[in-house]
Amino acid sequence: MYFSKLLLKDFGKFHNKEINLEPGINVVYGAKNDGKTTIADFEYGMLYGVSAFPETTADDLMRRKPIDRRGFTGKAYIKKDDKEYLVERSFSKHNATTQVLDVKSGRVSKLAHKNSLYKSLTDVDKKTYSDAFYIRQQDEHAGQAEEFNAFVTNLATTGSSNFDKKRALEILQKQKKTLDVSEAEQHIAEIEEELKQFDGDEQALADVRKQIADNDEAFAMETAKRNREARKLIDTDKGTKYEENEALSEGLDELRESSVFLNADLLKDYKPQKKLTDRIWFILLTGLFVVGVIAALVYILPFDNGVRQLFVICTILFVIMTIIDGMRVKGWLDGEQQAPSEEEFRRIVYELERKTEAYEDVEIDMSFARKFLEIKEDLQATETEILERKKQKEQLESELHVWKTRKQSIEREIYAVTLAMNTIHELTAAISQKWNYIINDYMADIMKRVTQGKYEDAKIDRNLRLLIKSQGVYRDIKEIPSADFPLVRFAVQLGVAKRFCLEKMPVIVDGLPHVNENQANAIWECLKEIPTEQVLILTDDYAFVEGIDKVNFTYALTKLS
Repeated sequence: MYFSKLLLKDFGKFHNKEINLEPGINVVYGAKNDGKTTIADFEYGMLYGVSAFPETTADDLMRRKPIDRRGFTGKAYIKKDDKEYLVERSFSKHNATTQVLDVKSGRVSKLAHKNSLYKSLTDVDKKTYSDAFYIRQQDEHAGQAEEFNAFVTNLATTGSSNFDKKRALEILQKQKKTLDVSEAEQHIAEIEEELKQFDGDEQALADVRKQIADNDEAFAMETAKRNREARKLIDTDKGTKYEENEALSEGLDELRESSVFLNADLLKDYKPQKKLTDRIWFILLTGLFVVGVIAALVYILPFDNGVRQLFVICTILFVIMTIIDGMRVKGWLDGEQQAPSEEEFRRIVYELERKTEAYEDVEIDMSFARKFLEIKEDLQATETEILERKKQKEQLESELHVWKTRKQSIEREIYAVTLAMNTIHELTAAISQKWNYIINDYMADIMKRVTQGKYEDAKIDRNLRLLIKSQGVYRDIKEIPSADFPLVRFAVQLGVAKRFCLEKMPVIVDGLPHVNENQANAIWECLKEIPTEQVLILTDDYAFVEGIDKVNFTYALTKLS
């Protein structure tokens, strides 16, 4: 895959700028501020869009917009697998569009990702391309070595320079340390120990309530007993004796329980009068009268004799059954064991009221009730105490639930963090085993050739530090002299590009370190070895360009000025 033509219609400082490119090495020469980085960004932007520019800031975006604030558009011809595509883009923030046209067939391809050729013309995502195939020379600044160390080690261990395994694990480990369940466990243990003092309270509450009920029942029985004894007590001239009519006393008790109390004054000289309907002869005569009336009606009406007889018989039977049922209700058919009727209870009350004078001096001694009352008060006090303890227990149980919930929440967070750490280890282990050695191997070869043997090797140690070997000793990348650092970094980047180059994607080299003739020749040789169809080099070092002609090297040159 390579670009055959770039058409910067309105992009940065360029308007209708056309740059023809060839397969292989392409060199774009220009002085400072001639727009070399703008061209590199345009090619990158044609693949992944302006929002995908590496290290994009608001100022960078403004510099890429057309100076005259025109269309902010461009075109590019891309060749891949014997096909040529015309890519047209509008980079406007509010009207970004991308169209990919098959030049031969005239068909417009549908993009898998909006404003990106990822998964349409290439399987290389923008981040991988930015990390491995867009080599940029950066201004020197403090901390550059650390950033470059992270860039290489992240690629080697995770396959992406944007994911810092070491930093991620440090953050997760720090977070894990803050997740401490010991406080929750201590509170849970203390509350559970305190709750033990309430063991047995439920049974004690049930027992005391049963004792209260038993005491109430005993009091009721004792009161009933004394009432009966008081009623049986009769004063006579011969002294005190107890009436023997037990049935009468029990009848009175039942009468009191059923709340049938009558004013004895109303029952004075009580003589019960039977109702007419209670007399047997009246009931029989009424039955005969009903039968007679029905029989007369039947014989008057035009019925058959058989029907008349049947109707009369049924009427007689009905009247007989009605009379029998009425006698049963009145109690005439009951034996001697029948329960006293309300009228009988009235009679009992009447007889007792006639003996009022004999009962006037009889009083019930209620002093016995104090004992039952005191017992009940003690039991109720115990019940109240247990209920208060129950409230305390419920509060403790509620607090225990809160701490258990908090502990479970912390444990879930610890599990999630641990799982994340294990997942990072598992996912990166396979990548590290696959890429680490190979990356180091390419780095070592290119490092040695580009630096002319001054730096012999490069590797990543167990602590995820990029080590550079010089004079037989491995030193941390941050210990490399600032004068040598650009060349060392460039050598490492070439090694990464050589190893990661997929689908023969075009490689962009924006700027070269200052090198001597031998080092420049080594760089050209290393660039030729990158398995790509196109390398675009943008430089302001004309001496470097002139040196190309001294070696057997084919390239295409474009001068911006």
